[in-house]
Amino acid sequence: MKKYICKTTILLLSITLLLSSCASNKNTAVQPDSLSDDEEATALPVKNDNKKTNSRYNTKAEKKNFFERMFTYGNKNDFVSNDVTSVFTHGVGVGIYQQKATILINPEEGTAGFGSVYLASYYIMQYTPENYQKLSDAYEKYLDDFENKRLDRKEKNSKKKYGTMNVHLDWGTIKNSTPNNGNGKAYIGYEFVKKSPYFTITIYPVENDYYPYTNDTVSRESIMLRYNFTKAQMRDLLNMTSEEAINKFMVKYAEENIIETQTGDGYEE
Repeated sequence: MKKYICKTTILLLSITLLLSSCASNKNTAVQPDSLSDDEEATALPVKNDNKKTNSRYNTKAEKKNFFERMFTYGNKNDFVSNDVTSVFTHGVGVGIYQQKATILINPEEGTAGFGSVYLASYYIMQYTPENYQKLSDAYEKYLDDFENKRLDRKEKNSKKKYGTMNVHLDWGTIKNSTPNNGNGKAYIGYEFVKKSPYFTITIYPVENDYYPYTNDTVSRESIMLRYNFTKAQMRDLLNMTSEEAINKFMVKYAEENIIETQTGDGYEE
């Protein structure tokens, strides 16, 4: 029996590795926005983590493989993975880099957002429907300024131009485990990178609520985060985290995760 289990385990591992190696990378380079027709947009570097992406509402993909279920997002399974988009993050020194951004939902808290690699850690940003609306309104103002050529490369406070929103952060060294967490304020605005404008969300260091329980083994706060989005990337994020999209996803998720329970008093005749 033990020998049979061992062989079965090895077979499952082999299948898992084979499927992973065959998965194609869909994290294609996003072209920057251009203010004028005579400015050529140059694709920025893409940081590729070679992970398989899930299609929209594909909750069954996480159930197909025992080993994939073992290594989900952690945090006591607080988050449900919904869809995948992309975002630009700031690296060391000058420049921004495209990262895969996984749309994540916290059903218990009623929040949504995305998770992505930022420097050496994995950060998950979440917001409530009320703060989603603030983000959506800010983006509309940005679009109006973009279309009417009111974006100013020399504006000093451009990263705070469109107001603030409240966010919740979870972070850790790997995306499977993000125990550090805290609430903070995000500033919404824009900035220019290589002559191209980007919509931005800037989050100054957030106090780590997990710190007091770790005997000083983790940092007291998060790093400063600044996420950059093209118009298309921001539109995708808003579409994927809208209340309508989340409700639709959660209905489908509930239908696909119904657990059959025993009825009656449990006695057999």
